[in-house]
Amino acid sequence: MTTFLATVMTLLIPASAGQLTTTDRGKLLERIGALEADLVRITRELEELRGQLTDKKPLPKQVKWLQALDETYQRLFAEVLDQESLVAAGKAFDRGEPAVALRLLRTGRHRAAVPLILKDMVRRQSQGKLAKDELKDHLLALAVLTGEDAEEAFAKVRVAGLFTQDWWLPRRDSFVTDIGKMSPAQVAHIARRLRDAAPTHDGYKGNGPSYHAHAVLYSIFSGSERPDRGGPQSWVPEELHPALGPVFLAQMGYRPEGARGQDVAAVPYQLVHILAEMRKESALPQLDKIAEDASQNSAVRLVCLLALASAKEGVRVPAILSILAREKKLDRRLAALEVLYYAEDLEPAADYLIEVLDDPNAEVRRSALNALGRNPPPRLFKRLHQMAEAKHDEKVLETIAAIQTVQARQFLADYLAKTLNDRPKTERIHDTLWAFQHATNQSWISAGRYQFDYYEKLATKALAWWKENKDK
Repeated sequence: MTTFLATVMTLLIPASAGQLTTTDRGKLLERIGALEADLVRITRELEELRGQLTDKKPLPKQVKWLQALDETYQRLFAEVLDQESLVAAGKAFDRGEPAVALRLLRTGRHRAAVPLILKDMVRRQSQGKLAKDELKDHLLALAVLTGEDAEEAFAKVRVAGLFTQDWWLPRRDSFVTDIGKMSPAQVAHIARRLRDAAPTHDGYKGNGPSYHAHAVLYSIFSGSERPDRGGPQSWVPEELHPALGPVFLAQMGYRPEGARGQDVAAVPYQLVHILAEMRKESALPQLDKIAEDASQNSAVRLVCLLALASAKEGVRVPAILSILAREKKLDRRLAALEVLYYAEDLEPAADYLIEVLDDPNAEVRRSALNALGRNPPPRLFKRLHQMAEAKHDEKVLETIAAIQTVQARQFLADYLAKTLNDRPKTERIHDTLWAFQHATNQSWISAGRYQFDYYEKLATKALAWWKENKDK
């Protein structure tokens, strides 16, 4: 450190800047800038190393920063009417449960939350206890509370105390946490951070496009991360201010005048649950009109339709069909087909689905069968019958079973008898028996694979049951 200061002094020895040439002055300023950058780096490294000391005692600078934060916190705390959440968050920080504390603070959105979060960052980093993931969560909370790019500011110094000094102290008297009082840029930043922090549903790609589309839709409607299933959320409802609605829509590609040929690279599925929550709170009254607007790109319409369905407003089959009528991108065609699985009434889509079952693309045919898997219109039985007779397909048999008519059950019984008599591969009798028991609401086999003789015995039992009970 002494050598470092000596270098600075040597560079500053010239009597006055006026004696320097323009070139020398430029070089001097460049060198000063480099040394200032080194000073920040050295200070950061010192703070990190001192934070690893065994006594873990705060250093003078840390004490100063903590005092400044505590003074601001106490002043802002006195202004709060419902102080319970702040007290609870403080206790959670003290217990070493930052996730609990941050969620409480993001829910309350009090101004006092900001210095409280910074206090925890300074204290935990000085003790060497601020893990990378926890730091990320702290910075996200600061970003969505203030509308400021806290992550970028912290990345420049990487020391909580310096971050407090450079980022927090200059704005401590003027910052707001009320989204309704923020600038458009701040609101846009909060919207981006909430969007980027939400699950993106990027997995499930290893088994082909139709499987991926099916898995994405399942995760949205039935997955464990659904808010109504108690899954971990990257947002809290109190953050979803009505001012964010138009921003979310604009960021995903919505334009009031229509797309006019513009599109987005990927469907922002991560916004579905956020938009659904806002819709349920009457914060997005325009969502249905946008979903029905054929002038918008398909990504916007798909997300809006999924959000409406996730908000318990049902699947709008005609709107889905209007997307399918024009969509050329395979991933969006498959997603639109998969949405139909969750519709209560597929009759309006019956003609289209009969047609698409003959699509030259096998992935499209598979997603069409997935769409029919829960509530297939009975009049599709004839086409499904033809498909099953032409080629054995487990999914086709399961779809026939879902029709739940006597005609469908009789076909599966006859198919099972034929399969039994032909003594084909074990997989075929397994598939047929599995579909037949679903069609009849019985249980003869369980999950797993066994020898043909095992299935032969159970198939014989199933057919005997059907002969006795089919007319009841």
